Amino acid sequence: MFVYPTHYIFIVWLILCYCLFYVIAYVDKHVRNFLEISMGVIFVAWMLVFAIFYDKTAYSVDNVYEPFILFLYMESMLLGALIKKHSHKFGQFKIYKPFVTVAGAGLYFVSKILVSKINAFLPIQVISQMAILIALFLIFDLLMSLENKFQKLPILGGVAKHISNITLQIYIVQFVVIAYLKKLVFPLNLVIVVICIIAGASALYYAECFIRKGINYLIAKARKGKTNAKGTN
Repeated sequence: MFVYPTHYIFIVWLILCYCLFYVIAYVDKHVRNFLEISMGVIFVAWMLVFAIFYDKTAYSVDNVYEPFILFLYMESMLLGALIKKHSHKFGQFKIYKPFVTVAGAGLYFVSKILVSKINAFLPIQVISQMAILIALFLIFDLLMSLENKFQKLPILGGVAKHISNITLQIYIVQFVVIAYLKKLVFPLNLVIVVICIIAGASALYYAECFIRKGINYLIAKARKGKTNAKGTN
């Protein structure tokens, strides 16, 4: 499924975005404001590509099978990192935050309806992706303010931590699972799909951890062997 071209090629694009994200996050530890600069550069490139090259005759801005979605992927990841980086500014829970977050989600659905149903909005259909970023910012802000509360609840906090650990794996397996199980009757299909996605993503995550530990062990063993060899000489 990961050989181009395939129906799931967008998953490969997402993984490539993750690779770039980790590079940016690493450099940001050594270069001041590199994260913010990267977000600005990617945003400008995003808008230029939309303005100059993007086909605005049909609604397709949210199509995950088109490379244009990569800009949204990258900005979403970097937005989460930005909020985590400045967590001291988002640590206070306010009673209005859940309502504002719901309003932000509503804004996205309104924008999606406008650009998908009314042709006059097609030339500015990128506003749908901007609405997603706004909604994500509000969601991230709300969750960051609830982080301390989650940590005080061992079970809920443990579940939340596990889900956060397997987000990439969830994205990878969900499309395959949904494609095979979508024919089941609602709401049975919803329950089974969620269970299978979490189970599959967890299995993939633990397999990845096992492989990574094995690689780290081999690397450490090789380095220890080199050190012993130098000591003998």
